[in-house]
Amino acid sequence: MWTGSPDGEAVRALHGEVLMSKSYRQQSPWKAFSCLIPVVIVGVQLGQPAAAETKSLKKTHTRKAVKTHQAPAAAQAKPAAVPPAAKAAHVPPSDLVSHDQEQVHVTGFGTSSGRQLKAQNEMMSLSAKDLARLPAQNVTEALARLPGVTVMPTSMQGNFGGIDTAARGTGATVSLRGMNGQYNINQINGIDVAEAAPFSRTVSLDLLPPTGFFRIDANKTLTPGMDGDAIGGIVNFEMPNAFDYGHGTHGSLQLGGQYNEKAADYGASAIGGNGAAEISSVFGKSDQFGFYMSGYYNQRYFAAGEQTYSGGEWGVSRAMDAQGDLYPGQDPVKSLQLFGVDPQASIGVTKRYGGTAGFEWRPDSSTRVYLQGTESYSDTQQDIYQVAIHGNDSGASSAGMISYVEQADGSYAPSITRTNVHYWYETNPTLEQLGTMKLGMDKKLGRFSISPSAFLSWGTISRDHIETSAWQSGVAAFDGAPNFVYKDGMPTVGLTSAQAAVANGTLDFPTHNRGEYVQSDAWQLRTGTSLDMSYRLDRFHIDTISAGFKYQTSWRNYINRDTEGQDNGGSGAYPAGGTLSQTGLVDGSLSSLIPGAYNFYTPTISRSALLSNYLADPYNWKYMDKDAWNGNTIGGTETVYAGYVSAQMHFGKLQVVPGIRFEQSDLHNTYWASGNEGVSTADAHYGWSATNSHYFKALPSIHLTYRPRQDTVYRASVWTSYTRPSFFQLSGGSQITRNDDGTLSITTGNPNLKATTAVNYDLSWQWMPSSTTSFSLAGFYKQLSNYIYDNGGSYNNETTTAGIANSVSHPENGGSATLFGLEFAFEHQFKGLPAPFDGLGVRGTATWEMSRAHLNNAYLSSTENMQDAPRWMTNAGAFYNKGSFQFDLNWRFVDAYLYEYGLWGTPNNFKTNLNSSSLDAWVQPSLNLDAHLGYAVTKRLHVDFSAQNLGVNRFYRLTIGRHSNAVPQNILTSRTFFLNAGYRF
Repeated sequence: MWTGSPDGEAVRALHGEVLMSKSYRQQSPWKAFSCLIPVVIVGVQLGQPAAAETKSLKKTHTRKAVKTHQAPAAAQAKPAAVPPAAKAAHVPPSDLVSHDQEQVHVTGFGTSSGRQLKAQNEMMSLSAKDLARLPAQNVTEALARLPGVTVMPTSMQGNFGGIDTAARGTGATVSLRGMNGQYNINQINGIDVAEAAPFSRTVSLDLLPPTGFFRIDANKTLTPGMDGDAIGGIVNFEMPNAFDYGHGTHGSLQLGGQYNEKAADYGASAIGGNGAAEISSVFGKSDQFGFYMSGYYNQRYFAAGEQTYSGGEWGVSRAMDAQGDLYPGQDPVKSLQLFGVDPQASIGVTKRYGGTAGFEWRPDSSTRVYLQGTESYSDTQQDIYQVAIHGNDSGASSAGMISYVEQADGSYAPSITRTNVHYWYETNPTLEQLGTMKLGMDKKLGRFSISPSAFLSWGTISRDHIETSAWQSGVAAFDGAPNFVYKDGMPTVGLTSAQAAVANGTLDFPTHNRGEYVQSDAWQLRTGTSLDMSYRLDRFHIDTISAGFKYQTSWRNYINRDTEGQDNGGSGAYPAGGTLSQTGLVDGSLSSLIPGAYNFYTPTISRSALLSNYLADPYNWKYMDKDAWNGNTIGGTETVYAGYVSAQMHFGKLQVVPGIRFEQSDLHNTYWASGNEGVSTADAHYGWSATNSHYFKALPSIHLTYRPRQDTVYRASVWTSYTRPSFFQLSGGSQITRNDDGTLSITTGNPNLKATTAVNYDLSWQWMPSSTTSFSLAGFYKQLSNYIYDNGGSYNNETTTAGIANSVSHPENGGSATLFGLEFAFEHQFKGLPAPFDGLGVRGTATWEMSRAHLNNAYLSSTENMQDAPRWMTNAGAFYNKGSFQFDLNWRFVDAYLYEYGLWGTPNNFKTNLNSSSLDAWVQPSLNLDAHLGYAVTKRLHVDFSAQNLGVNRFYRLTIGRHSNAVPQNILTSRTFFLNAGYRF
């Protein structure tokens, strides 16, 4: 799937080798669907009733009226206050599915708390009604309201993550119970969505809107019928079907707008808009057919002030020698010093569009055949303008370097005698696509139920980045070190009038980089089949025996090509020798990069002119040697076979579900080994290479559910799970470097990495005395082995071993890890108060987590925190819900969490070893206040107004060191307002 430069396939042919031929990359996934069609037809024919038995489905097409299995008395009990099931559960009736699947999809509840009460596994849910009242810009932000869920604005996904992605001001990835995205599974309609991210199994969900879904379930304990390669849990997004809306034709239209204050502050476009429509119809002689379709379009403008730094622009203020070596036992975090700062303005727009469609056929009350599909696109264009202040030593051996000089006490300190000013412009575009399709059937034959399905998912993420810069060491500069003054945790620069004139004179800076183009393209195609079966025994305390299997295979590919035309025989985007103003690319200016902190005049660049100028010369980007062209190319296949068996048993009011799942995974990865002037070695083959990895896991589990009363449930479970290493860590390319002594250093992936395994213990309690009151408390403990942390585009726990006359570096597993947590949630509406105050209510959640990880890394402490696992997360809200009015106010707090381990290596401008746990990068605590006001003008027309980030709090802050402010990153955003009107017919 080539989405980058023009004539991409032709360009690849120049090198005579490609990673995957077209025949390999375009194998038809539709074979899985064709294999299923005969099964569906036979199943329907077996279940067709006699003519005399055929009845109208007008009373059975809604979920309220469909019969279910007779469960034990405790399981049948339902709180009187729980709303009827007509509109609640988006799944077939329970007599049409295997019982183990019913644990994932529970029918019969109109509220999220009621749905959680009846579930057999530990889960939390957001209904369409919940989503409608949240001022969320995507589904990840909506999930932040659930206990145990952390939403991160960025990830360590190389070019697809980092601070510039965080500056878009939205949630991007989800951590579930302290386990980041690579340890979770994301599904749409029960389909594992494609994982296009190149460096881990994380799925970015920010391209999905918070509308168009019937429900979102966060499954925190996994039963045997669920995929086993998820340690945190499974998040499933369910689309509606026509039968959810009842007989006849129904539809809705929604139009809205949004206003971003920060974009307006920069004088950029600030008013976006959105539209959505859906239609459903139940039709046919007996209302046996149902059709549903929806579509949406959203355009969101955003802007942020960014303060960051470049590599090598920070270090220690005290060393023991001129090489910058630390004193024995010296804690580097206590002497951190910032040498330079990169203030930036980030301005952009995201366009999202897509839709869903589904068709169902219910020829009788025991049969359901369905076809469901979803498609989502996101197109982000982001421009980043920077005026950097970099301190350096004018007497150092090369420009821009820091020297350490001896002090009176015999110690050594950085020598900064000159400050260079750099102008930089770059783009950070992202084009994403995520789609799913599922064909399936639910069939009941007496006591036997069967649910076959075939599915398909595809995902792409692409980035065509370009940048240019203007600076010259010693020319665009002033004498002396930058005078950093910290204000509210952010470094600012105190400048004299002469120094400020240099920083404001970027139009006259000599051009430096006349164009650098980076093309990144990643995709995955996933397809498979599954079969779930159950038999209603009702003997020997056994209600149901369930079994099933699942087969899925996927193809994936990743390329990254970085070219600087001026260094590759090309002309660049403009002629050499001029200044920024002479490039012909300047199309405007910003009066300030970060108002109040960095008030620098900053020219803006025409993105389209820069890109077109650069691509006009094929020598800028086409003609590269094989290593440059193929060196960052990885591809492969992954096939998973799974089977399970479980039983549902009851002993009075106690329900017991024991079971076991088996999974076999086979991975074949292809990559390019580069370097050594094209010569293979005994330890590394030059050119295309391949590896194979295999994993087999037996995953037993037992789940207990006790219901002493109809409004109370206790759950306990012990279950096992695992996560396979990412394909990048297994075979993320190989680099051969010849050392001065003639030996070779080889860096390569490790196909022998072990899967991370976990034993999970869970306890929970929920009490729902009425439809307006609910309390829940849960505790969990996870024991992990062979822990693998997220190291982005670098190898994990890189270890060097002796090869055949060479040294070989490759990633290794870490040791054990543990994660313990408590979750609390409540909601109460004060119905006992006199009108109109009986519409008032309060709700809240609190999560406490404690993690420990043994990374087995010599540079770090023996015990570390786990990534993306904050100690505290809380939501506190008040609401009013009565008559035509609805009001919600929510305050959210997320405690600090570890983002990246302190493995910074040895920067090239001095020798200080900056590998230390005290230098871990931490995302600091965040606060957010959101509000929503809804008014039903009529029964069909409603208007909603929402506001996000009312407190104008800092959106994102990262520091080197948990409690140090010396080396920070900051992102400053502002309020966003939303106004929507909807009409339902």
